[in-house]
Amino acid sequence: MDKIFSRKLISVIFIISILQACATAHHHSIPVEGVTTLTPKPGHALVIFMRPGTFVGGAIQTPVFDDRKYLGTISRGNKLAYQAKPGKHMFVLAHTGDINPGDLMQATLTEGKTYYVLLTVRFGGFDFKPLNKPLPMDKIKSWLDSTILIKPNEHGYAWAVENKPDLDRKYQRNLKNWNETSEGQRKTLFADSGI
Repeated sequence: MDKIFSRKLISVIFIISILQACATAHHHSIPVEGVTTLTPKPGHALVIFMRPGTFVGGAIQTPVFDDRKYLGTISRGNKLAYQAKPGKHMFVLAHTGDINPGDLMQATLTEGKTYYVLLTVRFGGFDFKPLNKPLPMDKIKSWLDSTILIKPNEHGYAWAVENKPDLDRKYQRNLKNWNETSEGQRKTLFADSGI
């Protein structure tokens, strides 16, 4: 009898967790209307983060940062376009779960270029998958066409401020882990991969 009750309780908690996670993204982001072409602004590089729609990991929301600057929370089927200053960047995924070098991605960005990054499912969260040369342009076009452009709203920015102490601790742990990882295992978006 206790086993049946325990299983039901675990199921209810799991369902509530999924519903809360689904609500988070819609609460932190809004669709961008009327944008048909994504290009870098003068003096900037454009980085497009994409989460094509798949069932796997669909309930997990993915907050993305440039170092400690909140860029937005990406859900399944969304994309986020970030106008970045040229030069070196450290992009960060701030999700719950274990500490993983995939939570960080270094990038060197060139002015006037557009870069593409996938967010891929792993156990416990997501990893960056930088799209370096040779670029799969047919797949990139398909992912761009099948995702909705979003931007953060005031709730997303408020969440980032409210959670800053915890996010800073995770960032420091991830950075320590990153620095102990071999160069070949580090996620890197190369400057020459921009188009």
